Amino acid sequence: MRNWPFFTVLFILSSCDFTKCDLTIINSTEHQLYFYVHPLNKENSWSYNIAYKHNISNDPKYAEKYLDFENNPYALGVGDTVVDCIVNTSFRQFSREYGGLTITSYLREKIEAKLPGDSLQPSDIYKKLDLTVGELEQLDYKVIIK
Repeated sequence: MRNWPFFTVLFILSSCDFTKCDLTIINSTEHQLYFYVHPLNKENSWSYNIAYKHNISNDPKYAEKYLDFENNPYALGVGDTVVDCIVNTSFRQFSREYGGLTITSYLREKIEAKLPGDSLQPSDIYKKLDLTVGELEQLDYKVIIK
């Protein structure tokens, strides 16, 4: 019975999804952007419109999907710096698994003009950075979108 608190804490810690935040992305352009990180050269594997967030409320007066640039983890204002996270691994490990990372960025006004169900296309990409593991390590996983 004395071990109950120990086992409770152990259970909680073992059931959590830990995130590692080790990729820094800096927007040095004069545009507001959205970004997404993919395995190297696999940017077409993910096409969901990241501008829209899902409403978790069941209240019918709110839209199912909505725009909220200021609170979107994939949003980068002019001069913003974001430390990106990945669940159950780190971007250092993730990039080694795929040989590097591709970081795509999109102009805010362009993808917000698309409907929530419209998928992103290669023609929507504003800037694309293909970085090998060696290049990422040289940059110390600090990427600047210029």
